[in-house]
Amino acid sequence: MTTPRGAIKWREPVLPVLANHPGPLFAVQGLQLLAKAAFLAARSLAQREVVMAACVTGASARPGGPCEDVLRGVFEMVAVDAQGRPAAIDACYLTTETYP
Repeated sequence: MTTPRGAIKWREPVLPVLANHPGPLFAVQGLQLLAKAAFLAARSLAQREVVMAACVTGASARPGGPCEDVLRGVFEMVAVDAQGRPAAIDACYLTTETYP
C-alpha cells in the first residue's frame, strides 16, 4: 500500500527529554513536530521546496487521547522557486476537516 502524494504517515516517539516532569509533551516540542509533518506533506505534494506561510492553529494536545490523535494543527505552506518566490504547483490539497 502506498501513501498518496501530499500525505505522510509518521510516528515520533515522545522521549522524556521532550516532556515536562508530569509527562506531557512540551507545547513547543509539539508545535515543532507538527511543523515538520506539515513541511514533509507539502513538499511531497508540491514536488519542490516549500516554506511555511502561516500556522492557523497550533499544537493542541488532547491528553489521554489515542496515540494517533494527540496533536493537531493547520498550516499554510507555499511552494517556492530557486529564488524563494512563490511558485505554482500542479496539485492542490484542501482539507475538509473541521477543528473545534
